[in-house]
Amino acid sequence: MHFSLWLLTGAVLSVLVTWSAHWLPWGWKTGDVSDAADVLPAGTEFAWPQPVPPSWPRAATKLISSSSFWYDHVWWEAEVRSPEGELSWLQLWDRRAGWPCRCLHWWKLDGLGGNPEQWNGVKHGRLAVRSARSLPLLPLWPGFAINTVFYALIAWGLWQVPPTIRRRRRRRNGLCVRCGYDLKGLGGLAGGSPCPECGTQPGAQ
Repeated sequence: MHFSLWLLTGAVLSVLVTWSAHWLPWGWKTGDVSDAADVLPAGTEFAWPQPVPPSWPRAATKLISSSSFWYDHVWWEAEVRSPEGELSWLQLWDRRAGWPCRCLHWWKLDGLGGNPEQWNGVKHGRLAVRSARSLPLLPLWPGFAINTVFYALIAWGLWQVPPTIRRRRRRRNGLCVRCGYDLKGLGGLAGGSPCPECGTQPGAQ
C-alpha cells in the first residue's frame, strides 16, 4: 500500500478509537472531577477559546469538570446581570477526546438568552444519548496528526506480521518463502537454485 493510504487508514482508526470512547461502557466514566476552578482576580479575564457572540464579556472562570484516560471536559464562564439585577451565566463547554493525544472535540455555547444552543458536534437529540456523549467532529492539531501517524504505524505493523511469520516458517522448513514450494530436493535454500515453481532466487528470499 502507498504511504498516503496508510496515513488515511491511521486517520480513520484515530477517529474510530476516539468515538468508541463515547459509546462503549468502558470509555464512559466520570473520571477525576475537579472542584477547583481557575478564578482570576478582579480586573483580569480569560480569553474565550472559541468564537462567542460580540455581546459576551470575557470569561472570568475556567473549570476542568472531569477527565479520564480518553477525554477532558472543560468549560469557561462569565457572569452577567440583567438591567433588573438578575445574575446569569454565559458558558462555553469544550469536550476533547482521543488517545494517545486529544485529537477531536466538540464545543457548545450556553446561556444565549432566547437563542438556541450553538453546537459543533453531533447533537445528542439526533442520537438519543446524553449531550456529553455527543460525537466530537472538530480536529485538534497537532494531536490529530500525531494520532494519525501513530495508528498508521500500528496498522502497517499488523499488516506486516502475517507475511513475516509465514516467510520465516517456510524458510525454516526449507520451502520457497514466496509460494511455499518444497525445495528440499534441490538442496533447500542453501542449494542456491531458484524456485522451479515461481523462479524466486534464494538471495531474494
